[in-house]
Amino acid sequence: MALACAAAGAWLAAHHPLSAPLAVGLFGLTALAIGRWPLAWPVLLLALLPWLALAPWTGWITVEEFDLLVLAVAAGGYGHWALRRWPRERDIDIGVPLALLLLALWTTSVLIGLQRGIADAGGPAFDWYQAYRGPMNSWRLAKATLAVWLLLPLWLRLEATPGARAVDRLTLGLALCHGAAALACVYERAAYTGLLNFSDDYRTTGPFWEMHVGGAGLDACLAMTFPFAWRLWSTTRSRWASVLTLGLLLLGAYAVLTTFSRILLVALPLSAITMLWVQQRGAGLPSAAAPTARRQRITVGVLCVAVGAVGAWLFVGAGYRGLLALLGSAALLLMLVPKAAALGWREWLAALVLALALGPAWMIGAMLVPKGPYLAFGVMLAATAAVLLLLPRLHGRTALAAAGYWITVACIGLVAWHWGDGRGLHTAWPAMVAMALALPLLATLWPDPWPDDMRWQGGAWALLGVAAMVTALFGGGAYMSGRVSASDNDRQDRLRHWQSALAMIDGESARWLGTGLGRFLDHYAVTAAPGQRPGDLRLADADGVPVMRLATGTHVQGWGEMLRLSQRIARPQGPLTVRVTVRGAGGTAVHAEVCVKHLLYDDGCRNAAARLAADTRPGTGTPAQAATAASPAPADWQTLTLEMRGGALPQDAWYLPRTTVLSLSSDNARQGLDLREVSVVDGQGTELIHNGRFEQGGARWFFSSDKHHLPWHAKSLLVHLLFEQGWLGLAALAAMTLAALGVCIGRARRLPLAPALAAALVGGWTVGLIDSLLDMPRIALLLLLLTAIGIAQRPARPA
Repeated sequence: MALACAAAGAWLAAHHPLSAPLAVGLFGLTALAIGRWPLAWPVLLLALLPWLALAPWTGWITVEEFDLLVLAVAAGGYGHWALRRWPRERDIDIGVPLALLLLALWTTSVLIGLQRGIADAGGPAFDWYQAYRGPMNSWRLAKATLAVWLLLPLWLRLEATPGARAVDRLTLGLALCHGAAALACVYERAAYTGLLNFSDDYRTTGPFWEMHVGGAGLDACLAMTFPFAWRLWSTTRSRWASVLTLGLLLLGAYAVLTTFSRILLVALPLSAITMLWVQQRGAGLPSAAAPTARRQRITVGVLCVAVGAVGAWLFVGAGYRGLLALLGSAALLLMLVPKAAALGWREWLAALVLALALGPAWMIGAMLVPKGPYLAFGVMLAATAAVLLLLPRLHGRTALAAAGYWITVACIGLVAWHWGDGRGLHTAWPAMVAMALALPLLATLWPDPWPDDMRWQGGAWALLGVAAMVTALFGGGAYMSGRVSASDNDRQDRLRHWQSALAMIDGESARWLGTGLGRFLDHYAVTAAPGQRPGDLRLADADGVPVMRLATGTHVQGWGEMLRLSQRIARPQGPLTVRVTVRGAGGTAVHAEVCVKHLLYDDGCRNAAARLAADTRPGTGTPAQAATAASPAPADWQTLTLEMRGGALPQDAWYLPRTTVLSLSSDNARQGLDLREVSVVDGQGTELIHNGRFEQGGARWFFSSDKHHLPWHAKSLLVHLLFEQGWLGLAALAAMTLAALGVCIGRARRLPLAPALAAALVGGWTVGLIDSLLDMPRIALLLLLLTAIGIAQRPARPA
């Protein structure tokens, strides 16, 4: 097995479009590293899952760099297994054969779907650069199941190894996966829109190139990895590690909000509720402790709602700075309330007198210094936190901290006054009064509101931070509000789309076994209404010359709906000229644009367009007649020269580099174009295009449909399964999922991984209600692997 995986991986790496020697070298080093340190593979594999997919740069669709990593892990892991004596397997738990049995049933459906998909696409035809309508797409969708078969035995061996801490390694890997996806989102927002811009029509896609034709790859990744980030935070013992993991959770929350995904706002609460419920079932809290824990959770829930409401009012006049000041004050409140419960009335009075004595002078001084309100707030916040955290033996520290807290709350008004040029103060009064009264009321009238524990308080503050982010999301821009208000129309569109998808199932065999893996788009293109057919891109041969055939589709061709052939290029300098050797119907316009662009949305473009001359050869007819043909007219090749209009593209900050993309498209909905050569030359005379004559196939070329997404996906995991794998596939995956959930809430509920696994599956399937998921191999692998691990859970072996 190790040799087979090594050979397959080396062969794939040797054909890497960017650098075959580098790919082969990295593949070999990774396999050797896993062979040397076989326990590290879950961390390495899962942490790199969001990053190792370079299709926009390579043009690889069927194969991607993450496949090489899976094969390297398998080669190294099985090689170590073969060369060294592994611990003898303990008695097999019932979950292992059950997992293998259900996975075998699922694999049977996948293999049937693979055979039917290839046959439906016209038979086997290997090509490194096929898109979604060829037989290679069936292999693309099947490879996630193969990867699970390679990885599951390695997981079972790791779990059986004494002292391997398999659960902790899996948790760390998935938490890092969550953090990697979130960091990519933070970079994307900072580079392309601004971190706090929630008004632009820009939904974050992160590192998931599969979203170039829509889909919820990022949504599903965040939903399925969030429980493990939560588990990592809750089990961390070090204070600094706790702070880092809490920051990771907040990054994830920010990423969730920037997707503007309505289903994620449902999936994550359901996931959190599932995790808490399974934890409670497994922990079996003592009856005396249960009411207190329940009351504390209710208190924090009420506090989150209150902070959200007060923050919404404050945000109008104080903006993001006022919201951050409110959050900082809330952090002090969480730390101070459990300690202040022991104060007597004399200490309360002393704290109040001290605050009234020092506060006015502090605030007047702040108004005399440039940016003084921000400085005054920050210094008082830091000083109060230092008293609480660093001076545990200081006499009277709680009363001193209470005085500092009240001055900090008063500084919220200063921040609002400064940000709003004096007009923001009226919106700050409710927040100041509410926060000032919260301390004595919670400390004296509400028994034991929450524990005096930094970890617990940090988690509560993270929830307050999420509440503030939601406030900013709806208050700081109209885009999310517009998406929520459009939910009913979107639901009706989805229902019609699902009905159309199910209506494409033809015959009893397709109903039970499926139409075939990867065949949804092709069948949709054939059966759709004449004005709704999607476009297509494929390599072809024209008189022995490789060409790229571009069919734009018959749907409405707005700026965001065009099907674009694209390539990442270097940022051009000076004048820019695009030359395209092309043939097609006379009068067809060829559009070219060079944009600063991540995946779907541009941020500054230079563009131009030119039309093909009419073909006047005898027998070709008029341009109008030629445009009715179903395939490119046998016109002469023409070379169009397009001088790109527009000023220089925006410059990037050195720490936020952005990609530049050339895109080509057409406006002819009835007839395709054949592209034989593409050249882009900047003012320095530098050729910016690689593989402009398609001599290396589709290497370096990519495509996107920026806003026209429905034809490319079934947009529901259930509908996707019914169409591509029939009732057999749906039953097999449903059985696996139900078995995994049953194990998590049943016999394995006391195992450390059960709550997070159950929550991940609930989150993933919730996103799957409105997206296919299985047509994105990395997401499919994540879902299937977690499901199989959930079924096969067994107690850890002691060291």
